[in-house]
Amino acid sequence: AASDGTMMVFDNICTFANRTLCEMLHYASSSFDSLPVDELLPPGAEGTATLNYLRLVAASEAAPPHIESSLKCRDGTIVDVMLSAQQVVFEGRTGIVVNVRSLSRSKEIEAELGYSRERYRVLREAIDAAVFRTTVGRTSRIVEANGATRRILGLGDDEELSKVDLLGGVVEPDQRSELRSELATDGVVKNKLIHFRRKDGSIGTGSLFAVLVKDEMGVARFCDCLLEDVSEQKRLDAEREALIAELQTSLLFLNEPVRRY
Repeated sequence: AASDGTMMVFDNICTFANRTLCEMLHYASSSFDSLPVDELLPPGAEGTATLNYLRLVAASEAAPPHIESSLKCRDGTIVDVMLSAQQVVFEGRTGIVVNVRSLSRSKEIEAELGYSRERYRVLREAIDAAVFRTTVGRTSRIVEANGATRRILGLGDDEELSKVDLLGGVVEPDQRSELRSELATDGVVKNKLIHFRRKDGSIGTGSLFAVLVKDEMGVARFCDCLLEDVSEQKRLDAEREALIAELQTSLLFLNEPVRRY
């Protein structure tokens, strides 16, 4: 029933393998009877290193708790595995029980994560919004950011991001306190409209999304943020509202009775 493969080896001969290992290596259960361990090992240095590890365990000599290796399937394909072995005595004979954990899925996940990270990096640099990570504490120093962050905050290419305090750049003190409170309570801030001060002193308007990143102990270590510059949009909205108000004022005259004139 074990999810890992298991085999029993005496005098370099496999005498038993569980169903998981048989399926992993494409063998029938009966095929493991009197199967030499050498037939399961790939040729070359890796196979020799694995065989030496098993011999050390069988002889009760100093050996690592586990090793990363490969096993050869019945059809000749190679499976990446993690091996751990311990000595056993069965019916007066000394042998070893070998635990085999497949690393194939782990390798696939690592490759997928690497691909995802690269896609994220490309997307982060291509996006027009500021994407960055800050520290958590009295100040929120930027430790990582995309190119748009420098443009939106008005930073030069040679300026150190670690010297930029994001919350310190929020114009209204009440809004700074509100942001800290929301992050501490909910762990996330969604679409919060803020006014921030750029490097040159000008004021920008942004829509902020932020989420706390916690470690395995549940302690907040970083804050990942996305800041969209909506300054131009707000300016256009203000101009539109002013135009609408002007038109409404003009329409009031058209609704006056003509008898007064």
